[in-house]
Amino acid sequence: MRALAELIMRGRGGAIAVAVIAGVVPMMFWLSAAAVALVTLRRGCNDGFQVFIWALLPAAAWAWMGQPSALFCATGAMAMACSLRRTSSWSAALMTLVLAGVLMALVISDYYAPQVAHVIEILRQIYGPNFETLFPEDASLSQAQILILLQASFVRTASFIIAGGAVLALMLARSWQAMLYNPGGFRIEFHRLRLTPLITIVLLAFWLLSMTNHSLVTTAIQPVLIMPLLVAGIALVHGLAGMRGFKKIWLLPFYVLLFAFYPVVVLLACLDSLLDFRGRLENRIQG
Repeated sequence: MRALAELIMRGRGGAIAVAVIAGVVPMMFWLSAAAVALVTLRRGCNDGFQVFIWALLPAAAWAWMGQPSALFCATGAMAMACSLRRTSSWSAALMTLVLAGVLMALVISDYYAPQVAHVIEILRQIYGPNFETLFPEDASLSQAQILILLQASFVRTASFIIAGGAVLALMLARSWQAMLYNPGGFRIEFHRLRLTPLITIVLLAFWLLSMTNHSLVTTAIQPVLIMPLLVAGIALVHGLAGMRGFKKIWLLPFYVLLFAFYPVVVLLACLDSLLDFRGRLENRIQG
């Protein structure tokens, strides 16, 4: 990965090549976004934007073919990278993702919802008369309710993948930047990531408000609102493990179980914003 980071930083041509080639390869859009983010973090938003424009070429092609994830992921990563460069604050960067995600949710809901009908038709061809058994027997769902349920699930998953991909791209870019110019800097920065009580309250309030509305737009917004808390929770676990001197191998079970227990991680992030677990542990260690 160091060689790839060095290629991106060698010049604009190398950065554009990585961004475009990674954007062409299926499911590698996060790597293309990471290249854009690295240039932005190191050389500024103007230089990053020039690479971003080239990264949009394969992303737009994928969007035209029905897969806009690359387009949205690159946009979110670019916005967060500009925020992180200007503020040096991960909280500000993550809130930038929320603002960008709210705007993207409008497009995501309109873009993906019509595709669900096609997915349902494929499922009906696969399962035939057993299609109804995919749902609980006591649900008594009508065809319209099944469509709404699948649309919501599809849009929520797409939004989570896009937001998660943008965060992953930014974290990778920041780790590359630290590896090349500030060894160990990303680890220290990430281990200290903690949301303020105000940010946590605002995110939870808007998330609860979105739960009262069952439109596809609010469904697409929900994963974006939770993402900063999830990242903060992961940072908390890494920070506590680092303070306790645990080796990285001990984090493997955490990531294996993350998708099953991510609400617990979000809850820990909320509590940490109020109680500052790392600060308390540091005081105990020093005391």
